[in-house]
Formats: sequence, structure tokens, C-alpha cells
Amino acid sequence: MLIGFALSFIVLLGLGVPISIGLGGAAMVYNLLHPTLSLTMLVQTTFGGMSSFPLLAIPLFMLAGSIMETGGISRQLIDFSDSIVGWVPGGLACAVIVAATFRAPPGDPATLAARMDDQLAKRDASQPTRDRSAGSTFRNPLGRSSTGAADDSHELKAWKVIADAGMRGARLGAAQMSDMHANFLINTGGASAADLEELGEQVRKRVFQHSGITLEWEIMRVGEPAAK
Repeated sequence: MLIGFALSFIVLLGLGVPISIGLGGAAMVYNLLHPTLSLTMLVQTTFGGMSSFPLLAIPLFMLAGSIMETGGISRQLIDFSDSIVGWVPGGLACAVIVAATFRAPPGDPATLAARMDDQLAKRDASQPTRDRSAGSTFRNPLGRSSTGAADDSHELKAWKVIADAGMRGARLGAAQMSDMHANFLINTGGASAADLEELGEQVRKRVFQHSGITLEWEIMRVGEPAAK
């Protein structure tokens, strides 16, 4: 019975169909020829796993991907996979990382805990962590986050260009650009989503007028403002 699935998949690949679509198409053909699984059961099987434990590991996968991207490992893996299966439409879908090893030097738990507490204290001293905000509002024009190193330049940091444009502490109703950190848009109490977004747009306009820099939203905004 699997021969029909394999043949369907091969035919779809021969027609130039991407692998991901070919797999789905072959599965549909197989189910039509051998209706052993009802459509209802297929849907339940597909979406029933959404509450499974592996789904909880997604944040860890994202963290691992970020580490690999920072270290340049992701690019090397993609280039290697592309050299092997890149000629097939959707061929990179065949490349699956089945194992990874991460090594880090051991450390004293008390020392590590003290370092973490120190970093949290530094953040609390420089960012409005007790206020209602969504974190950093705009991306750094420099294209990367602060490193904390002594030679880290602040000239193209979002908070710096906002402050230079005179928008530190700017308000619109209960929406405010934080006095502590100019790149934090905070709700001082009762601000609407429209107020917060409008203040953000005013900041973008003022920064562009002052320095010619167009700030990009780092916060993902969803929906439309309610009609007044």
C-alpha cells in the first residue's frame, strides 16, 4: 500500500512540486485510495498533538536556534544541506538536524547565582521593569543589541536618538516614553492602544525630522484601533 504513496510522491516531485506540498499531496492520494482513516479522525490526530509535551519545547528550540545563528552554525548547516539537496524544489525540507551537542565550562552555583542577581539589578537600575510596557519599543538603528562592553557605542541606539530628538518622557494622555529609558513606551494608567501607538508614531516622526533616521517598531502590533 505504501507503494502508491511513494509513486505519488515521486510523480509530484517530477512535476516540480515542492517537497512539503508533495508529501501532503501524496498523503491525500493514499487516503483516497485506501480510506482507512476518516477525515474526522485525520483532523483529530493532526490537531490533538498540539497539547502534547513536545510543543512545550518550542521556546527551547528557538533559543538553540538563536545561539546557532549567533555562532554562524546555522549558515554553515544551510550551505552544506543546500549543496546536497538544493537542486530539488523545497529540497532543504529534507535536511533535518537529528542531534546537537552543547558544551559549557562548569561553574560554582553560588557564583553563577550572584552574577545573575547582579545582571538583574543592573537591568532594574536602567530599565523601567516595574512599569507596564512591552519592553523595547523600537529596533536599534545600529542593527544589534547593546553588548555591555566598555567600547559599546551608543550613537545609533534607539534610546539615544529618541532622547536626542527631545522625546524622552514625551506623553500622550496616559501613554509615555519612559524617563528612565527613552526606548520604553509605558502605560502610566488607563492609556488606550491607540494612544500608545500614536505616541510611538510621533516619536518616529520627530526622530526622522531630527536625525533622518527611520525607527522600526520592535513591538508587533495586532489589530486595528477601536473607533472613537
